[in-house]
Amino acid sequence: WSVFWPQQIPYDTLGPLGALTKYLVKEYHGFMYTGWWLAWAVHLFEALVALKVC
Repeated sequence: WSVFWPQQIPYDTLGPLGALTKYLVKEYHGFMYTGWWLAWAVHLFEALVALKVC
């Protein structure tokens, strides 16, 4: 969520996690964007394997 719409995240109300997230999105946006899609791909693969095994 914070990768695609960073202006909608209330960073100030999240405390230290908000500051970390804001920094990561600002400084490493490309890496975070790629990581988000990679995580989705891994979870999709995991679900397909689980369907085959079970």
